Amino acid sequence: MIEQYFENVSEKYYRGEELEDARPELSYQTGVTPESVERARNHEKIVNSLTGDNKPMTPYPIENDAKWRFFWPIGERPESIRDEIPKVYPADFPEWE
Repeated sequence: MIEQYFENVSEKYYRGEELEDARPELSYQTGVTPESVERARNHEKIVNSLTGDNKPMTPYPIENDAKWRFFWPIGERPESIRDEIPKVYPADFPEWE
């Protein structure tokens, strides 16, 4: 049920285009982060120690992450940053929060 909701919202929101909800000036700590911005941690030493079927198919060094994400703060935020990082509400999603 919840998986279907997120799938529907994702298909509607992440359309593969630049969105005005991106906040690179805030290090993408709120709003949308487009594809190829984030990079996963490099675990090359661990990967190189694996053998056979345990070795992942993903090549190293890894490329930037191809997925989009939307950062939405949950819970109370410290008083010191409460006003510095605004919550971003996507324009076409009035029920977002």
